[in-house]
Amino acid sequence: MIASYALNYNFPYSYLKTQSGSIMFERSGVNWNGYVSGSCPVQGCGIVDNHPWYFRARGDSWSMEIAEDQSIDCECLPLVGPYPGWLIEESWGKWPEAGYMEAAVAWELIEKVFEQFRNNELPYIAGEQTD
Repeated sequence: MIASYALNYNFPYSYLKTQSGSIMFERSGVNWNGYVSGSCPVQGCGIVDNHPWYFRARGDSWSMEIAEDQSIDCECLPLVGPYPGWLIEESWGKWPEAGYMEAAVAWELIEKVFEQFRNNELPYIAGEQTD
């Protein structure tokens, strides 16, 4: 549960402290919003153009999924594989550096993926769901 206060230090995102003491880095833009939190892994989720997305950085890589089905909760994982959507995975640093990625770096990657998504540049995964 989110505390009723935000710790905003003039960064391009808000710091929100949860009741458990963890920090969530929330951010939003044109037709997208979400948060990044934690370490080992660094994770985040939200909505872009009405599609749920999930970001994860751990070990020596990061990945991001955007589900085609707009009704899926971004907290229900995995999004892509069982369900159709877009998936990108890239190397980042040496083990275990990606798991300690700073929120500002994660947001740069996430926003880059939003741009690729909107330009139809992400690999599409058909998914395993059958009717």
